[in-house]
Amino acid sequence: MTKKGIVDPWKQVAPLRPAARPNTSERVDLEDIDLDADLEIPGRYVLRSKHASIDIVHVRVESPRSAFDVLADCLAELRKVKPLGAAMISAGIGVRCRTGAWNIPPEGTPASTLHSSNATVWFVGRDFDQGVLALVKLLRESAASPTLRKWGIVPMLNA
Repeated sequence: MTKKGIVDPWKQVAPLRPAARPNTSERVDLEDIDLDADLEIPGRYVLRSKHASIDIVHVRVESPRSAFDVLADCLAELRKVKPLGAAMISAGIGVRCRTGAWNIPPEGTPASTLHSSNATVWFVGRDFDQGVLALVKLLRESAASPTLRKWGIVPMLNA
C-alpha cells in the first residue's frame, strides 16, 4: 500500500503521442481563399440642414432614400431608451418606420416632414432646419451613443 502523496517511480505509462495531422490533400491553398468575400462595403450619406447635419454610414445605404430609412429605424430604436423617448415626444419628433409609428401629429397640426416610401419623420411645430437641429441635439445625448454607434450615425452641429 502506498502512502498519500508518494509517487511510484517504477510505474510504466504509455508515451504521449501527437495528434494525427489532417490529410494534406484536403487542405486549401491560402491564395485560393477570398478573404474579402464576406465583407460588405457600407454606403454613406449626409443629411444636411442649415444648423446641423447627420452623417449615416451603414451597409443598407445605397441611396438617400435608404439612408433616411436607416435613420428612421435608428430613431425607432432610440425611443425605447427611457430618457430619449420622453425627450423626443417633448421635442415634437415623430417617426413611422418598418417597426411601427409613434408620436404622429394630429390632422391640422403644423409639422415639417421628411418621408420616403418606407419611413417618415415629423417635426411638430417646427420648420425643417429647427427640427433637424432639435433632433441632432437629442442625438448628442450620452444615452444615445451606443445605439448611434450600432447604426453608424454621427450627429453634427454646423458652425
